Amino acid sequence: MPEFLRRVALADRRWLLLITVAVGIRLALMPFTLHMDAYQIYSRASEAAYDGEWFGWTAQILIQSIHNVWLLLIKPILPDSAGIWSKTASEAGVGASIDDYRQFIAYEHVHRAVFLMKFPYFVADMLVAWVLTRLVEPARRFVVAAFWLLNPLVIYATAVFGRHDVIAILLVLLSLLAARRATDAGRLLGLVLLGVATLMRFFPIVLVPFYLIAFRRSRRQLIAALAILGGLWGAVELFGIIGTGESPTLEILATHEHFQNWLDAGIRLRFDDFIFFFPLLYIIGLLWISERDLSADEYPTVAAGSFLLLFALTFFHPHWSIWLVPFLALTIASNRRLVIYHAIQVIALTVYFMQWGSWTTWELLRPTIGDRVASMPDPYEAIDARIEPRQFFGVFRSLLTAVSLWMAWKLIDPLRRHRRA
Repeated sequence: MPEFLRRVALADRRWLLLITVAVGIRLALMPFTLHMDAYQIYSRASEAAYDGEWFGWTAQILIQSIHNVWLLLIKPILPDSAGIWSKTASEAGVGASIDDYRQFIAYEHVHRAVFLMKFPYFVADMLVAWVLTRLVEPARRFVVAAFWLLNPLVIYATAVFGRHDVIAILLVLLSLLAARRATDAGRLLGLVLLGVATLMRFFPIVLVPFYLIAFRRSRRQLIAALAILGGLWGAVELFGIIGTGESPTLEILATHEHFQNWLDAGIRLRFDDFIFFFPLLYIIGLLWISERDLSADEYPTVAAGSFLLLFALTFFHPHWSIWLVPFLALTIASNRRLVIYHAIQVIALTVYFMQWGSWTTWELLRPTIGDRVASMPDPYEAIDARIEPRQFFGVFRSLLTAVSLWMAWKLIDPLRRHRRA
């Protein structure tokens, strides 16, 4: 066999093995594990799918609408399912109860339901891998796809936990793909996609200023971009107010902790004055970038650094850590040392997740073993019996913060050196 054909055949086998393993892992986990959060969002969707009430929950109206439509589509293949959803899931401060969840677990077709509930996340997961390969040169495509498809944080958040962040991540990466067309239409489409992703999940907001700097071509374009973002926000506000009589923005501020989480770490001055670490360093970085400008090729690096900074200095729930992965895939997948640092992040995060006890560990197996999860040893209690949890988890959280900040520096420092040269 000619050498060229032999290499093509070997590459094809590598891709086939990667995809088979990645899909196999996901399909093996999807029907049997779930977090109650996913049940809660689908219970809200049941108000639309079964009762025709499409605006019961406005705090995340875009992502909720996707779930509403999907549940409506799969309802015919979930027989006798009208009674398995919580009736209080849309009530702020109440939500779905554990008794509601037990009722769902007792459903005759629970594994089919769980699999179908996660299926949109699986599709988005696979599409993210494909888009990542379109954002790098051909020689790096395999390692970038493998970094995403085999990443424990991705598998945990989507296939195990059952969370929808991956849908917003797909839009963020499609935004970058569109912007790289280097046309006004492409940059505009990219901005719209990034704006929609931000309205779905709050995290992409840290990327918006850098996107505007990297892809705007004039002050007029910048003003137009800001107007488009304002228009998107206004459209969602109007849609929510017409549908429910309430402001989605105010609902988010009242019921979500993203803002407070970003203001947790800081130092206290006298008279209740505070300096918060994440806003401080993020704004310093933004000012530095605005002074030196930012090229389109540097945008993924700065995006990766922003998320590293975010997860280094703020409080977060376990499934949110998936946001670390996409831009690290674009920037470090071929760098052995930085991949090792990321592996240390994953280890630190795995221990960090245990501070939620069974809720983020054994409880995820409830669709498979039911109430027997109560007999499983709670990780937090097991640690508490031997060592002060604050110290134990604090050590691993400090390790995560140190490695994340160091990775951010290793990514950003070449930009500084390049500009100085």
